[in-house]
Amino acid sequence: MKTPRVTIVTVCKNAVDTIEKTIKSVVTQSYPNIEYIIIDGASTDGTQGIIKNYENQLAHFQSEPDKGIYDAMNKGNEIATGDWINFMNAGDYFYDENAVEKIISHEKNTVSLLYCDVFVQRNNELIIRQHKPIFQYGLYNNICHQAVFYNLKKLGILQFDTQYKISADFDFLLKLATKEKGRFYQHIPEPLVVYQSGGLSENQALKALEERKTQFKSHIKNPVIKFWNQVNLYRQIRKKF
Repeated sequence: MKTPRVTIVTVCKNAVDTIEKTIKSVVTQSYPNIEYIIIDGASTDGTQGIIKNYENQLAHFQSEPDKGIYDAMNKGNEIATGDWINFMNAGDYFYDENAVEKIISHEKNTVSLLYCDVFVQRNNELIIRQHKPIFQYGLYNNICHQAVFYNLKKLGILQFDTQYKISADFDFLLKLATKEKGRFYQHIPEPLVVYQSGGLSENQALKALEERKTQFKSHIKNPVIKFWNQVNLYRQIRKKF
């Protein structure tokens, strides 16, 4: 039986303090068929030197200016040859060396996504975040992109909409969720990924939520569902500020 190839993409820029932990969490995985790609945005702080220490364990490494995180992620999408793809960007990491193996053990060719729960790291504390179903009570619930494995055999080459600088992953999943029929995802109820709080979407929460409001208008046609999702967004704003 063929072992599915898993492409893991790390995008980074000037991440000298965090990149090595991310790389180590990937290259020490027990899963035997990983294609690891790193897309660097022309770092100038020593990040490239750290990456080059692991170059013989990478399928591909490139460093050049980009137009933001989703432009860099799209570059990884175009290179990927895996059956599944995950984006584990600088500063985030797999919780243990068996994480990918555990996730792929739930593989189903019929689903577009596999996703697990996560640990949010705040300072030195790990807080479990249990993901809800993508749609629940008519409300769309986003998933941390670090926890998502996309089925490339089903979806083809992914393309994030780079007009959105903070929430293009939210846009992609919302569009997918409103177009797919039936159960298109498999949830693994175990925290297998760690992501750092204080990322781009948290630091620019108001801008992120404005982007998401536009995305709801674009992808949700039912006016009642659209209205309640807008209400839910404003609740998120109130929690943030």
